[in-house]
Formats: sequence, C-alpha cells, structure tokens
Amino acid sequence: MCAKKKNIVVKYLEDYRSEILEKWTQEQLELHQGKLGRRKDDFIEECGAFYDAVLEDISSVNSFQKIIGNESSQLEQIVQDFAKKRVVQGFSPGDTARYVLGWRLAFFIVVGEKHKPEETEPYQEDMMGFNKLAEELSIMVVESFVQERDEIIRAQQSEIMELSTPVIKVWNGILTLPIVGTLDSMRAQQLMENILQEIVETGYRNVIIDISGVPTVDTMTAQHIIKTTSAIRLMGGKCIISGIRPEIATTMVGLGVSLDEHSQTKASMADALHTALNNLGLEVVAKKTQ
Repeated sequence: MCAKKKNIVVKYLEDYRSEILEKWTQEQLELHQGKLGRRKDDFIEECGAFYDAVLEDISSVNSFQKIIGNESSQLEQIVQDFAKKRVVQGFSPGDTARYVLGWRLAFFIVVGEKHKPEETEPYQEDMMGFNKLAEELSIMVVESFVQERDEIIRAQQSEIMELSTPVIKVWNGILTLPIVGTLDSMRAQQLMENILQEIVETGYRNVIIDISGVPTVDTMTAQHIIKTTSAIRLMGGKCIISGIRPEIATTMVGLGVSLDEHSQTKASMADALHTALNNLGLEVVAKKTQ
C-alpha cells in the first residue's frame, strides 16, 4: 500500500521553517518593539512554539479541517497562553490578530520567493486550506484574548468592589461601613453581604453606615440604604446612619423617602460613634491632667 502523499504546506513549513520564522518574527518585532521591551527572546520562543505546534498538528492529521477543535491538539492551549500574555502586556485585539496573520503572510512570501507561480498552481487546494486555517486561528486568538481580558476586568471589578465597601471594627461591639461614591444595585448588594457577614463573624451588633462620601442621594440610593438597615435589624443589630448633610436631608424629604424607624441618623461620624458607645453603656471622658 502506498503511503499517503504529504500535504505540500507541511513540506513547505518543514523545509522553510527558519526563513519563515525569521521573516515573521522580524516583522512582529518591528511592529511591536515598544511593547515587547526586553521580552524579545521570550517572544521569539513563543513564535517558534506556535509554529511547531501548528506544524505538528497538520502533520499528524494531514487535514486542515481537523485542526480546529481537535482534542489532541495543543494549539488551543498555546493560543490561550499567548492571548493571556498579550492582555497583560497591553496589546490590543488587532495586534493579537496580526500575530497569526503575520505568520500566514511570512509563509506565502517565503514560498513565493522559493517557487514560481506555476510550481505551486497544482497545490492551490492545500494553499487555500492553509489560508483558511490561518484565518480560523486568528479568530481563535482574538476570542481567547477577549475572554481573558473580560476575566481580568471582572476580577478587577470584584477587587475594587471589595475595597470600596470596607467594614471597619472601630470598637469592641461597633462596626462602621463608610460609603464613598455612587451606590448602585451591584455595589449595594456587595455592601449588604459584607456587613451581614461581618456581624455573623464578630457578633458585633452596633453598625454605623457613614454616607458622608456619597455625593447625592436619590430614591434608588435611599432604598438601598433602607434595605441594608432592615437586614442589619433582622440580624439583631442596631444601625446608625451618619453623614446626613442638610442637602441630603432636604433631598430625601423632597423625594418622600423615610428611613427605617428603628435606625438612628447623625450628622457626623463622631456623633454616631458617641451614640454607639452609649448603646453599649460606655462613654468617652477626658483624661484628667495633673
């Protein structure tokens, strides 16, 4: 039985590896020199790994159609790892797509330099298959890039949310939750979860919610605060709201919004802390000087 004839693209990729790789990496280095900095050697190594992975997969299945989605292929993992690095390095989706398309271009340039058109004419089907593969790989790279970037953004948003809703233990039995900036539904939910979890873990029952850093209070913001104070009360806690400025009080009256009747309001954090200490049967007295 005759051995199956090797795909001409595989032969070209094997025979002209050094020329194609050199032309591809040189073009990429010139295009992204400012972003790569001292990572040039790592980048060249990545290009070689990508090149060899594609070549290995094409050689093993001998069909371009079977490369994408092939479970035994290592391409998908290489693409994901590359896309992850590109996101961290600050590249754009367009830059990332040009990486694969640049590899395709280098292939056709080198083949064009080595062979006359009439020599490659009988292999147009293989050439078109390779062209289609490069397009599919560029799409895969961009999709992996976008997915990785979205995951990083979500993680950063979660970290920012945590930092923007800190629960502080100001005294034994007293927690404070300073709110700075706009209070939307997602942030309000995070705020409520944080304070309730802290009440469970510490057993503290006096909670001060300070809204001095909230620029404006509309109906939605007031409703979020009311829900939080109600949840605190259901957990057996007492809630004091501080930072009620005249303009906020006027706005809330104008909106017809009233806070939970069990919640206390104070103009400043100092007043709220004084009330919380009183709730615990404590008071602050000046130290006598001799």
